[in-house]
Amino acid sequence: MKTVCSIETFLQSMAADSTGSAASPLGQSFVAAGSPGELIRIKISVDPVEEISEIVRQADARFAIPPVLLFEEVRGSRFPVVANLLATPERCARAMGVGGWHEIGSLFPANEEPAKEASLFGWGATCSPVSRQRSAASQQVVRLGADVDLMILPACKRHAQESQATLFQAQSVTVGSQGDRHVDTGDLHVIDAKTIACDWPIGHRSWRHLAEAASEGRQLPVVLTLGPDMATHALTGRWLATHESVWGSDLWAFIGRRREGGFSTARARSLEVDVPVEAEIVIEGIIDTHSPRHRLTHSSRKTGWQPAADELPVIRVTAMTHKALPIVPLVMPESREAHQIDRILEQVAFQRLSSIVPALRELHFPARNEGHQVVLARIQRHNADQARQLIHAIWSLPVLGEAKLVVVVDEDVDLANPEVVWRAVAREVSFQEDLESTRGNLVPWVVSDALPNDPLTHEALGKSILRGQKLGIDATRKSRSGLSRLPGPGGVGQRVEERWREYGLPFVL
Repeated sequence: MKTVCSIETFLQSMAADSTGSAASPLGQSFVAAGSPGELIRIKISVDPVEEISEIVRQADARFAIPPVLLFEEVRGSRFPVVANLLATPERCARAMGVGGWHEIGSLFPANEEPAKEASLFGWGATCSPVSRQRSAASQQVVRLGADVDLMILPACKRHAQESQATLFQAQSVTVGSQGDRHVDTGDLHVIDAKTIACDWPIGHRSWRHLAEAASEGRQLPVVLTLGPDMATHALTGRWLATHESVWGSDLWAFIGRRREGGFSTARARSLEVDVPVEAEIVIEGIIDTHSPRHRLTHSSRKTGWQPAADELPVIRVTAMTHKALPIVPLVMPESREAHQIDRILEQVAFQRLSSIVPALRELHFPARNEGHQVVLARIQRHNADQARQLIHAIWSLPVLGEAKLVVVVDEDVDLANPEVVWRAVAREVSFQEDLESTRGNLVPWVVSDALPNDPLTHEALGKSILRGQKLGIDATRKSRSGLSRLPGPGGVGQRVEERWREYGLPFVL
């Protein structure tokens, strides 16, 4: 994270690793399709309707390490698409500029002391980590007004029956009436050549910005980006809410404080809003707060609770800019990449929770494609109530409070092994004594009318829901029977493995 790494630079470095040669121009440096390596270039034309998502799905199933897939020719679009950029822990760590998966948490200090990098780079009260530049790579090509055509973008459909094609895992930028900027992820549904709908997650601060604009009788400017730099692409601004007093609420400022050159922006071409310099594609537009919303019947949100249909704000596009040769990264729902990005929150939340419950040893999100709806935790337990304390600490955080199920086990249980986790539940849980439940969180449920400014009123309550019953399970060992478990095999396991061939036993049956 100390330096900027664009999508193209990231791909070039992967191509160099795959071929064993120094980085060369992008078009010359990819391994051939079907050869070993983490990056595969697909040269033939592919259909964005169902075919791309199915290729990603089958690649996830066929490869132990999901390869990065570059689709050079997307039917109906002039831009290539890249998928599976962040499908492994190693690539996530590389994108964040750290040495390994478990080092990602070091970027999220739990105390109020400034990060070491921020101190070294001199960011403080008199020097902003976000700086505006006069020119931007993301504005090498500018399309204004009548020249805007969203249909040239490589939006995809996972199912032919879907009414709109979607640009998955884009980032949106809005600014509130008090100047507070919010950067977060959401899917973009292309309605026609000039309009697009943004599927902001529930709890997204941009909903509050939209309500503020509606109450003031003004339009809301919105910037949508595809393919910011790799660190920004890997993170979600909403995660900062788990420790906002230390990390702040502005994703760009958070990244800028940890980067030697800060976070560079430029002024949008049609709005009074900043855009990231390194984005592959930038879409600028406005939301008319009094216009009808777009009704969406298919959604890939990981909320755990879905309405029959979502009503999304419609953005009238005023400009589209992009690099001379942009590459569009798309994170397909229900892919290993989507799950791996969700799991980055494990490291973020661990930093916050371990400062509250020092006995916490690890968090794990096992439910692929369901985000943080299921949380597993292992703990070094010193008293009988620690597991319950951890369950409620998890639910107390703004983002992890959405978890439907929390299971706490002892520190020697392997969270990555479902069989071992559920064995602990089967053996250790007394359902009369070891369950914790709660009604759920009070969270604004987006409806067609803007939510009132005061969330404490009965009117706000009427437009909100309690996000479901939640269950916590204490599956740590108890001494109810007075029996103790014998220790594992210890060193004999390694000894048997070393002598396996001597026993005359085959390695594979």
